[in-house]
Amino acid sequence: MSRIKNISKYGQTWRRFNALVDVCHQFLIADFGYDGPSSKPSSNSNCRIKAKENLKRKRSTDGVAAGPYPPPPITPALTRIISNARGIITPDAATDQESPVFIHQKMLFEADVSKQQGRLSMPISQIISDDFLNNDEKNKVERNEGMQVYIIQPNLDITSLVLKKWQYSKKNKASSLVSYVFIKNWLDVVKRNGLEKGHIVQLWFFRDINANPCFALVNLSNDST
Repeated sequence: MSRIKNISKYGQTWRRFNALVDVCHQFLIADFGYDGPSSKPSSNSNCRIKAKENLKRKRSTDGVAAGPYPPPPITPALTRIISNARGIITPDAATDQESPVFIHQKMLFEADVSKQQGRLSMPISQIISDDFLNNDEKNKVERNEGMQVYIIQPNLDITSLVLKKWQYSKKNKASSLVSYVFIKNWLDVVKRNGLEKGHIVQLWFFRDINANPCFALVNLSNDST
């Protein structure tokens, strides 16, 4: 029995290690345009220019880690679904405060679509802000069970996920990497929407008619909505 517990413990540690590697990889791409051993950002002037642009973009905290810049707006079809969820009769009637809030645009990594990981990771340093959550909701996502939220998928179907906050490298809190992650049913979202490594996705936030936190996921690599 103790051997089984040890194997389970090592498995959880290995999954956390792989998640940490994935987050570090995202930082390398966002900061220096590095995407593997074949990349040579230090010896290529174009890569150096891209690195400077990415660093400037990161400091502006605009939420764009990869893909088109500026980020394209959501489609009319998605706007209508969000308006219906908010109880707004016509999209034009929505105020700026009620409009969907752009949170993040990123490239999907292997760990984001892996069956072993089963989560979508969004480093907090790369999202535009976490002010979209109130204090009570921020406390919930830091708990073990996380917080259940609803999300509009790229195929425009609605499902529920669990939003949590993960912190890596806790030994030195000054250099810890913190991410929001979507778990529970995430692999179902991946399968139903054909999400793959390398796809560029966006995340938008809004509140439904009952003020519950909701999200919309857009796949820019296969945007037919």
